[in-house]
Amino acid sequence: MLSVVTSVETTARPTERIVSFSDALFAIAITFLALDLAEVPESVINHEETVTSFLSSHIDDFMVYAGTFLIVGFLWSRHHRIFRYVKERVPRLTWLNLLLLALVALLPYPAGIVRWGLGSGLALACLLVPFLVIALLLVAIWETALAKKLVIPEMPEGTRAYFRASLWSTVAVLGLALALALVSWKLDSRELCDVAALCGVLLIILPPLVHRRWPIPPQAIYRVPNAEAFVKAERAEAGFVLTSLEKIRNGSDLQRLTVFTDGVFAIAVTILALQLHAPDSSTPVSNQALIENIQSVPWIPYLSTFAFIGVYWVTHVRAFESIIGADSILIWLNIIFLLFVAVLPLPMELVSRLQGDIPSLLFYLSILCLVSICLAAMRIYTVKTHELSKERIDSARSRMAIARSIWVCAAFALGIALVAIFDNVWFSNIVLLLVLLRGPILRRAYPDAPAEV
Repeated sequence: MLSVVTSVETTARPTERIVSFSDALFAIAITFLALDLAEVPESVINHEETVTSFLSSHIDDFMVYAGTFLIVGFLWSRHHRIFRYVKERVPRLTWLNLLLLALVALLPYPAGIVRWGLGSGLALACLLVPFLVIALLLVAIWETALAKKLVIPEMPEGTRAYFRASLWSTVAVLGLALALALVSWKLDSRELCDVAALCGVLLIILPPLVHRRWPIPPQAIYRVPNAEAFVKAERAEAGFVLTSLEKIRNGSDLQRLTVFTDGVFAIAVTILALQLHAPDSSTPVSNQALIENIQSVPWIPYLSTFAFIGVYWVTHVRAFESIIGADSILIWLNIIFLLFVAVLPLPMELVSRLQGDIPSLLFYLSILCLVSICLAAMRIYTVKTHELSKERIDSARSRMAIARSIWVCAAFALGIALVAIFDNVWFSNIVLLLVLLRGPILRRAYPDAPAEV
């Protein structure tokens, strides 16, 4: 007979391994959605097709990638929120989660079908079917957890009702989209297929409506009655505490988000390294062939992109060291941030294969700029949202953090403008120079800010 989870004793069958395995697989699947985008055709390499025409002809592919990425991110966020509350496992829960992960792992395949058959109702249905089944499995996992008493103790009935409504609304939206896609297939209607794809917007609209009907705290944070005193005083003086129930509920909050983020970063960097090709098996073995291969490897684009990704990762680590909770806005900002991180191998491939090409360089700098903007938005949002940050908004460290984030965005914007105006790739070096000067200059501007490590 199963024991009820309490706030005192540890569970006999915890969910940490389920959560870790799930986050790793979600990270792999969501990053692999961009894998096909990094394939640059030989027509572009041989200058038979311009980079501008190549990118413009693949706008639909980028849209499919972005839409699929965001829906997978949305489903991960549902999984994330469920396991805030589920603290013990049973075999049925484990197998339901494994079945869910099996569908998540194959998502790059139907996403590729949609890119190939864009506008086809049948192609869209091939993607919506696993999405719908995943949503139904999330419902089954939640209901199993409730029936087997695997959730945290004394959970309010409103919270149970909220999760039921939230999960079933996801099923309803994906079911509606699938029905429209199937009708589109039968009627051979491109317009109806587009309507089915646009149903994904409802996944953003419905959660606030459900939350209004069943209001529950978005994260496990105790808000003191006097918010003004909270901002002015230190947290200890303001009486900032977490109850045992809140600690249990919030246990996986930031940990899951950071683990998921680290996974996407690690996979994106690995995909970058896949572009360093060893000699082909058909090439005769010789020292000269080896030397020529080493010389042909795009070391500078790879190392510079790796350096930028490393800087973004370190900045993300620093930002999340001062965060105590994650609400829906922060989670979505992080997912959009990862969307651009995962696509970085494509501009790097273009820059490395077409050295000196202005459109390739502008595309590369633009993606890096978008990553910087998303990271800056997260930094500013958490600093200004005192419920999420350990620090006061007027502290030297907070001002320094905001300045560092804005500085990088401005550096990329300036680099893009100069390269485009003067039509010269040399001006891209200004970005790297400004990023290197960021620390020394800002430390002079904010001498009271503690040094970051």
